[in-house]
Amino acid sequence: MSESNTQAAEASSPDRVACSPNNDPGVRLFIAAGLLLAMGVYCVIDIMRGAYTYVSPSEDFNAFASWAFNFAGQFVFSLPGLVLLVWGVLYFRRTCVADAAGIHYAYFSSEPIRWEQIERIDASQLKSKGILKVHATDGRHVTLDSWKLKNFKPLVSYVEQNVPVENIDTQSSKQ
Repeated sequence: MSESNTQAAEASSPDRVACSPNNDPGVRLFIAAGLLLAMGVYCVIDIMRGAYTYVSPSEDFNAFASWAFNFAGQFVFSLPGLVLLVWGVLYFRRTCVADAAGIHYAYFSSEPIRWEQIERIDASQLKSKGILKVHATDGRHVTLDSWKLKNFKPLVSYVEQNVPVENIDTQSSKQ
């Protein structure tokens, strides 16, 4: 590539890339949350209308099992449903930002991983799964997933522009 082409490419590259979350993973969280919450509400309604009364397991085990399912179901279904609901809301609020300061998820971390702090980028799963892992010298890491982020390709090219080539690991490694 000639020097004029390199300068033109650098001039046209963005100074900031922001990637909002893809809808598919978050929608799946909301669907699971909705199903669990619906089952929990169903169990609460059954309890409120007195559909199942307590029967000793020694008298009628099936009646006891029905009562136990409805009594425990209000907690067993509702609490994980609430957790998934909160997780889905937090998922949609997270945005990955790469700029001159570094790279980070804007909602969760207050301080980005600076470009000079990056010791290694694990690109071994980039072609097969669309996953890029950025590891910093202080032990922090950011995982970039093409399934979870919109605008993924410009983000990867921005990261590649700001990190030395010797820090990009394309070999398969476990960590």
